[in-house]
Amino acid sequence: MASVEVHDEDSTSSTTIPLPTPLVRPSINRSHKHRSSLMTPARRCGRLMESCSSNIPCCDPCASCRCRLFNTICHCWRMLCLKKT
Repeated sequence: MASVEVHDEDSTSSTTIPLPTPLVRPSINRSHKHRSSLMTPARRCGRLMESCSSNIPCCDPCASCRCRLFNTICHCWRMLCLKKT
């Protein structure tokens, strides 16, 4: 245990004061799997009425990505479809 020796100005005696011992935290077992392996993969397309962009197209082949407010808010909208789905 560490200690500090304190000298009194008026006398020649000294007093030893023990220092507090630091708390030791128990080690945490971090052997569990990473969360990324447990998460489902992200979709690469937007469903109807969900957000879309030039990088994330709409999943439905009959839907188109419609943007408003200076092309900042984009959603997938289904239009008249002539394609077989």
